[in-house]
Amino acid sequence: MLSDPFYDDMEDSGIDLTPLIDVVFMLLIFFIMSTVFVKPSISIDLPVTEHAARQKSDGKVLVIAVSADGGYYHKDRQLTLEGLMTLLEEHPQAAVNLFVDRHAPFEPFIRFIDQAKAKGREEIVVTTEPEAQNP
Repeated sequence: MLSDPFYDDMEDSGIDLTPLIDVVFMLLIFFIMSTVFVKPSISIDLPVTEHAARQKSDGKVLVIAVSADGGYYHKDRQLTLEGLMTLLEEHPQAAVNLFVDRHAPFEPFIRFIDQAKAKGREEIVVTTEPEAQNP
């Protein structure tokens, strides 16, 4: 078969995806590095568990902490139980991530869960510390 210059040029034509892949990886790295990992702003000594599973949430998460003295906190503010219920009403689609100090009284924890369930909140995650990370 004779070599036709028209067909030789067609074999070389195509889209080079290398720059597109480079841009996608750069965007991925940017978003991973710019993600803010939310932790409670007060010092919480989490209880240790052996069989905890990592939970994933699809939307916004409200981080609420119960301190060793039984106080409720959201970010840097201490709130009453009524204040927390107002916060839940302001963010109806947000999941609740609850950090409870291991020395906290049980009653504030139960009160919060009870009131949140009464408001129709079902997605409540109680955060613990895996046993391997405990000193």
